[in-house]
Amino acid sequence: MSNLKLGIVMSVIRKSFRGKPLLRNEVQEAILHVWREGLRGGKLSRTNMLFSFARDPAVFLAVPFLVAAIAHKLDEEVIIGLYEGLKAIGFYKEEGLTADIPNAVFAVGTGGKEISTINVSTASAFVAASCGGRVVRSGTRRFFGLSGASDFLAAHQITPINELDLIKPMIERVGLALVDGDAFSPMMGKSLLPIVRTSSSLKNLVAAISHPIRHAVTLLQPDGIGCAFRGISLPITRHVAEALMSYRRIVRGLVVFSEDNQGRVFDELSNFGPTQISEVSANGISTYTLWPQDVGLSLAKVSDIEVSDPRCGHQLVLDILKGKRPETDPVVQLLALNSGALLYSGNSAQTIQEGVQRSLTAIGAGAPGLLMDSYRKYYADVLQRTR
Repeated sequence: MSNLKLGIVMSVIRKSFRGKPLLRNEVQEAILHVWREGLRGGKLSRTNMLFSFARDPAVFLAVPFLVAAIAHKLDEEVIIGLYEGLKAIGFYKEEGLTADIPNAVFAVGTGGKEISTINVSTASAFVAASCGGRVVRSGTRRFFGLSGASDFLAAHQITPINELDLIKPMIERVGLALVDGDAFSPMMGKSLLPIVRTSSSLKNLVAAISHPIRHAVTLLQPDGIGCAFRGISLPITRHVAEALMSYRRIVRGLVVFSEDNQGRVFDELSNFGPTQISEVSANGISTYTLWPQDVGLSLAKVSDIEVSDPRCGHQLVLDILKGKRPETDPVVQLLALNSGALLYSGNSAQTIQEGVQRSLTAIGAGAPGLLMDSYRKYYADVLQRTR
């Protein structure tokens, strides 16, 4: 990497450490130069990284400082710069839908959850759809956690959507579209899987370094969908909400973050403690704290919702969706809480509490389990009609 190009990276580092604001174009250029001149656009495999280090060690010495600088100033401008930089590389692609989908909410998370649970996001999407919500949920296989969306769907014999033009017919038929994250982020799996399949130490290092950068995914939003739900792994909900409102023109949505009393991150609404929420509405952005008791739920312990075995977690979800667990079950209440927030985000409930109560009623009747069966059938029908 030439001194001039390395200087672009160093400029971002110096400005951040001096407490000066970063501009989106500066962040974008720094990301592009590290990728193109350092890794030469290659996969992040162990072999490729060693060759890259031998070719230009200055890049690898600069990257951790660049990430620290970005994390130190992770505001609206930096989040937009990250997204634009990674999009230019090819990590994210934007393909609009053919028509608007009123009151649909696009849900995606940053990952980074440090408490092992079921896949809350995908399971709660089934619950919300069974209550009349309209949810487009995007997720990938697990990279750093217990269970990713693709892992959850594979366990229940559900094929994720890979073509965006199938979203609208699925929403119209069942109120739910489960999209393979690779449809929006084609390079994510190609870049991260080689690391996941090598050593645990390298995997943990990349997980730590990529932690702030993964917040670029919060700006992923298909055209035609005006509502958003984001679960994030840093307490910067307002900054993310500001970026969504200014960059994506989101008209309604929630950005949520929580953690336990040990500081372990939970990128969902929490029923074992407070959740920080930034809400986007016609009145602007409001930030507040929500406790489970505020919406009629019990305060649980972290141990009540922890699941260490993915297979047990998948079976637990199936039992809940089919109405085989009591309303007082902490995991049931966790799903109802996040489902209620999804309903509220998409204008399908007047309050989060109303959404929670409707979700508990649907779970008790086994409605999400029936919707899961319908989803498989309708997806097969939609595929056949569009081929």
